[in-house]
Amino acid sequence: MQKYDYIPVKAMKADDAVEGFFLLKDPALKATQSGKKYLQAVLADATGQIDSIFWDCEEESLLRCAGRPVKVRGNITEYNGKRQFTISLIREANDQDKIDLTKLVPVAPINPQQTLSQIVDMINSIQDKDYRDLCFTFLERKKDLFCCIPAAKAVHHAFRYGLLMHTFFLMCHADHMVRYYPFLDRDLLLAGAFCHDIAKIEEFSFSSLGLVSSYSDQGQLLGHLYMGARALADLARELNVPEEKSMLIQHMLLSHHGKPEYGACVIPKTAEAQILHMLDDLDAKMEIYRETIDSAQTKGMTEKIWALDTKVYIH
Repeated sequence: MQKYDYIPVKAMKADDAVEGFFLLKDPALKATQSGKKYLQAVLADATGQIDSIFWDCEEESLLRCAGRPVKVRGNITEYNGKRQFTISLIREANDQDKIDLTKLVPVAPINPQQTLSQIVDMINSIQDKDYRDLCFTFLERKKDLFCCIPAAKAVHHAFRYGLLMHTFFLMCHADHMVRYYPFLDRDLLLAGAFCHDIAKIEEFSFSSLGLVSSYSDQGQLLGHLYMGARALADLARELNVPEEKSMLIQHMLLSHHGKPEYGACVIPKTAEAQILHMLDDLDAKMEIYRETIDSAQTKGMTEKIWALDTKVYIH
């Protein structure tokens, strides 16, 4: 009789027999050419995620388990050169299950309390009172979610404290850039870096575990760039911030994706907006590289990484 054991995703290899609790992500019922339904999904834990398939499945109730813990049994196989979890049994976790959530939920490789303290120190270093007040008011009103939510549903920083980590790194990079390009407005750049993703709090819907389960209606219809700029404009009026200062930060929020095809409402038209876009892109890509390297099973070339539009060489 085959023996099943819990194995973290990162350690799974072909022919392993696995049983345990994992997060169910992106479940979808599909059909073969003969019409038989099957479940395609991703199983995840704190160490990584793996594509999964459950043949002969018509359980539509599993679609409602997105972002929730499930108990699964199955075997690790290979498909097109990649590991795949072939599920034989699956059910939603219940209140009687003893689940160690620290094994399930990926978290940022930072100390969140220390990181928040460092962000507060950088905001305090902003000399311009208007920019400083905008940042501190946003932080005061959105602190609980800002300090713990992911920065994305997938791709990069899609773990607890991801937004905190991403914001902190951008502020550090921005402060560094001013040393080499002294014509930059440091106060504006730091304020823009802090505020740039602030509307992701409203853009996402969250699971009970604090991960992004889906996009909110306003997130899908408006997006965090426009929502953030609108929230900043409202707050600037409330705090009597001069219109030009408000407009400059709004422009940074609206343009930080760089190009319309990447979601930007406008292209960067100030030096600070251009730097913010480039640093945002840099930090996102470096996080994708970090996760790719950490999850690599062997040295050599990986499969194509969709978010980077290239393969990665692990050395």
